[in-house]
Amino acid sequence: DTAERTRAAHRYMEQHRATYLANARAIAPNLRYWRQVWDRLAFAIVTANAEVTNSVRALHHARRVRGRGPLSFEGIPGITPERAHYVGLLDPNDLVLALLMQPGETWHSYRMRITDTVTGLAITKASYAVCLLYPMKADVACLDTWMLKLLKPGVSRFEHIMDEEYLVLEGHVRAFGKVHRVSTAIAQWALWDFIRDGTPSPQRFF
Repeated sequence: DTAERTRAAHRYMEQHRATYLANARAIAPNLRYWRQVWDRLAFAIVTANAEVTNSVRALHHARRVRGRGPLSFEGIPGITPERAHYVGLLDPNDLVLALLMQPGETWHSYRMRITDTVTGLAITKASYAVCLLYPMKADVACLDTWMLKLLKPGVSRFEHIMDEEYLVLEGHVRAFGKVHRVSTAIAQWALWDFIRDGTPSPQRFF
């Protein structure tokens, strides 16, 4: 029942709001340091169609070899050679700071610049990158398979949706966040945990 699931989601957020705020503060990067920015962008790239544990392995490996030669994720299930190529295209230096939000950009225009600039990040994972970079205030949501299951009852696997529908569904997450006085990024994080297993995930991969 959709109405009951919505009520349950609100109860979950009321119970765990303080935890999510604390976790968001804990993972918020220092945006003056390019390595912290690079890490969030790289993680967003490797999480596409991959299990979290494998994505974390890929991030740690990418950190060890960045700037030292070709990157390969061979032996890490679900992380394709294309993902290694995309991560390898990220500047391993201060130039990556150009991918931070700029004065005059809206959250949406910033996200779309990321999709246009960073190879391997379409709107879904570009949104995730923005959420990782600005967890306390990002007004976007990563609508992956789990989120679509929640927002589009009947969906059982990831499906590509047009940007217009993406924005409509994202609006539901934004409204949920406003009820609980948290950013859209935090609202999406909580809803993602709620629909998966009902347990807060710290996401302290960095």
